[in-house]
Amino acid sequence: MSRSIQQTHEWWKDSLGENERRERLAALRAARHFEYAAAWRRNFMRVGVLIAIPVVIRLVSTL
Repeated sequence: MSRSIQQTHEWWKDSLGENERRERLAALRAARHFEYAAAWRRNFMRVGVLIAIPVVIRLVSTL
């Protein structure tokens, strides 16, 4: 790999200090955790709806 390609690919490693890297990594982890939690909530809601539909149909059919 040529030096110019490597420099353009890894320019951020030299420009960020250790504290800035930690802060950026913490921010990325927090965003990923939020997305993960949102995905679980969405999946639980889908399962709840899938369970509720047959229950509602049975309740309505008994009227």
